[in-house]
Amino acid sequence: MLTLSSAFDVVGLLGRNIKSINNIISLTHDLDSSRNYPKKILYPKEFFPHSNPTHQAMVNEYVAVLEAFLGVKKTEFSLVERWAQYPPPEAEGKSLKDYLNKAAFAIQCHDYYQIFKPYREQYRNNFDKAPYAGPIVEFRWYLNNALQHKIARADDCGRSTGESVTVEEAAEHHDQLRVFREWFNSNVMGAKGDLLSDAIMILPYGGPRPKYRDAPNEPPSGSNTIGEKFMSPILQAPQLVLPSVSPNLVSQVSN
Repeated sequence: MLTLSSAFDVVGLLGRNIKSINNIISLTHDLDSSRNYPKKILYPKEFFPHSNPTHQAMVNEYVAVLEAFLGVKKTEFSLVERWAQYPPPEAEGKSLKDYLNKAAFAIQCHDYYQIFKPYREQYRNNFDKAPYAGPIVEFRWYLNNALQHKIARADDCGRSTGESVTVEEAAEHHDQLRVFREWFNSNVMGAKGDLLSDAIMILPYGGPRPKYRDAPNEPPSGSNTIGEKFMSPILQAPQLVLPSVSPNLVSQVSN
């Protein structure tokens, strides 16, 4: 197995029910079993309401079921506002957005670039040319590559592609994520009793639309640190992805 980014490569489990996932996790993690359910449903304004009405309707339906099961109402809050209220001293007055900026994406691109560096060098020595790389890998490797200028705006990634991120800058970004993680654990989802936290946080994931394999992929682009796919590995917290509702769709293939 090739690790592309040690900060974000995590194990994913696929199961048909919660019990099977719980059985696997209980065997692989040194955690005591607990039957205490979460007492808070955190609903971050940075993600909701969703820009896609169909997606938001699915979220509303799922949250209503969760509220009924847990016997609590969701708590709407803002990560940005809470950061402003209780800022960590390391941020030196910077807003959450300014402090984290593209930190996670910069680390990811740095790791992508470095892990493949011996391969690129060996390939060029053997064949006197650069190896082929797909659009996403190519985008994360190089800042000044001609392909990137064709498919991405400069503000999508700034100086965050792998070729341009130094070891020192990557280390600084790692420290920024550590500060955010410690702040989050203390001010958003702290440990309670025998639980890692008495709260769960709702996030969107993916979209309520089909992905046709014969359709071209969207151009690669940069990613914000406060995003649905970065949050779990940054916080080193488990993430449960649930297909809660099936929207009505008309296939463009079969109609």
